[in-house]
Amino acid sequence: MQLLSSIYGKIESLLLSFPGLVTPDSDRQYRDLIAKLEPERIVTKFSVNDPTFEITCSKVDYRSPAKQRLSANDSLGNVRKVEDLAPQLHIGTLLKNWQRQLKPVMEEGRPLVFNEWVQDPFSVVQDETNTALIFPFYNASAANFMLPFQLTEMENLRIFLRPTTLHLEGGNILKVGEKIIIGRDLIVRNQNVQESSAAEVVQAFAELLGGDLEDIIVFGYPEERHLLLDRNRTSFQPFFHVDLHLSPGGKHRSTGKELLFWGDPLLAIKSLSSTGESWAELAQNQKIRARLSALDDLKSIFPSEYFHLESLPLFLARQCCFSWNNCLVEEYLEGGQVVKRAFLPSYLCAGNGNDVEKLNPEFELLEAQVQQIYERNGFRVTWIESGRFFRDLVLRRGSLHCVTKVLRRSAYSI
Repeated sequence: MQLLSSIYGKIESLLLSFPGLVTPDSDRQYRDLIAKLEPERIVTKFSVNDPTFEITCSKVDYRSPAKQRLSANDSLGNVRKVEDLAPQLHIGTLLKNWQRQLKPVMEEGRPLVFNEWVQDPFSVVQDETNTALIFPFYNASAANFMLPFQLTEMENLRIFLRPTTLHLEGGNILKVGEKIIIGRDLIVRNQNVQESSAAEVVQAFAELLGGDLEDIIVFGYPEERHLLLDRNRTSFQPFFHVDLHLSPGGKHRSTGKELLFWGDPLLAIKSLSSTGESWAELAQNQKIRARLSALDDLKSIFPSEYFHLESLPLFLARQCCFSWNNCLVEEYLEGGQVVKRAFLPSYLCAGNGNDVEKLNPEFELLEAQVQQIYERNGFRVTWIESGRFFRDLVLRRGSLHCVTKVLRRSAYSI
């Protein structure tokens, strides 16, 4: 099975979160995104707030005389093995998690609200003919629990469900070549949920995602540190999820190794140092340089004989992380030629009036540099020009990759 949080294969089906109530503003925000991603790839604009969704409760009376008359021989004659699954279904855990979420739905008739980050509720794997959604059975919200079931009802997709007791975060799992990168925060959280050791959790992920144990790379510090953008919180990772910091690039042209784009805040500061005095001072600030240079300690996690790391600007400003790693990429064959494409979020906004939009000159410079880096590595670059939309997502610690989910890729041999 192939994990689809990758680059290999052309994107054939894509899930996109979309507001249930379309306003002129949301129509403007999504228009360029949908146009650039080619409409036939978007299998559904999944509503974040779907007014058509209903919950139906069924009641079963096990005291029915008809049921009492059925003997084991009558109803179970061909059964070779009987398992009592009830003790394995911790329904109390599910209902406790959902009680608060479902109360306004059941009592007030409100719609069920879905997570806008469709990247996170589940992971997707595929083989030659089938797609499987791996979703956390006990740790999902009520809405996210329903989402995979609704996708399986779509006639143009052949989707299977594979529940797991592991907690999942799609943005914290990436496939680069044969390696699977998992954020250490996700491993630690599962240690607490599963009451297991780190080694046991890693083994469970290897079995679940179809990789060998030696192909799992856990990304993060060995001990907790303060988040780069939030000194009040600690984490084993420098940023919220790995897809803010890392992205796959396919085979490197000259080395043949797996290209891994590495988000580099220092590169962004150095690039901006010539544009103004404040950025020049920041570039020379030894304390900041030392703190950001500590990110390089994590590069040793990636074996140099397998990976080729390429730095990409990662812009930290206004307590936000503006990432061009958080994008959609694909590599596929077309007419016997390898094609690489990158769909990148542009943070440029019309006008330059308010405090956030004053960053337009910085984004103009950095995005030109980002495009050069991608093109130097053989990519056709397509910018999704919805700057206000992406800036709003950044305020909530996400971007383009977080609101999309690849459901199907074309076959492609690495």
